[in-house]
Amino acid sequence: MSIIDILINDNVALLILLALVSASFIVLYSVLYHFTLKRSVSIISMLIGASVVAISAYFIESYSMAMIDSLFLELIIIAPIVEESLKTAGSAYGRKIENGISVGLGFALIENALYFSAFMNYSMILIISYILVRGFMDPAFHSFTAGLDSK
Repeated sequence: MSIIDILINDNVALLILLALVSASFIVLYSVLYHFTLKRSVSIISMLIGASVVAISAYFIESYSMAMIDSLFLELIIIAPIVEESLKTAGSAYGRKIENGISVGLGFALIENALYFSAFMNYSMILIISYILVRGFMDPAFHSFTAGLDSK
């Protein structure tokens, strides 16, 4: 039995792999920010983004989706307003760009893990392509926008 067969047949192993892939993108961006911006990522800010901000966004967006029942409005209007407002609030305590970048990275970690786990029942090609596209773009986008919000 190959590793691909194990991953397809064992949802727990696939979830662990997806969480590790999501975390590896966050580590990659943390290292890039350290060397390019000469700024270190704040672990406390990342935990705020991964806990309070991500969980609050999940519940607010789930509730609004149940009330509005329009995917278009949820994706185009509600999600950006909720996520950017919560990331701004999460990085407001220090008002430094490092806090915003870290909150954005923590938020992206949890958001990607949730999205990746939602794709577990699809083909492996779709999962891998989605992970590559979302894994590269999402942490960069969330940390960039949260960094701008914190300044």
